[in-house]
Amino acid sequence: FTVMGPVAAAICTPPLGMGLATFIGRKLWSEEQRESGLAAFGMGMIGITEGAIPFAASDPFRVIPCIMLGSMTASTVAMLAGVGDHAPHGGPIVIFVVDNKLMYVVSIVIGMLVTALAVNIVKKVWSSRVDEAAA
Repeated sequence: FTVMGPVAAAICTPPLGMGLATFIGRKLWSEEQRESGLAAFGMGMIGITEGAIPFAASDPFRVIPCIMLGSMTASTVAMLAGVGDHAPHGGPIVIFVVDNKLMYVVSIVIGMLVTALAVNIVKKVWSSRVDEAAA
């Protein structure tokens, strides 16, 4: 269960982070992507990482490194805090069987923020450079 704690935090970080990214950076995302963000957020709440697939498939070079960074951050925080998970699943839905619940939530929130901020920054910088090159 000591290994599953950090894994459980990392499992839900990509969809939750992408959902948050579409919410805080609305102008950077299309209407369809914002709707996918809501779906991703819901999937992340029950530990389904696949909610991030539409984003990763449509823009792999910018999205995948950002979700890796967020998941790594969530997992590292959970590991350093001694989070343990007694279920072979992740996400907020397993909070009832997690040791050190507060740090579990903190690690997920930090991972979400890292993912959302990283992908929005990369998307914004990349878009501005493309606009400059076109001008």
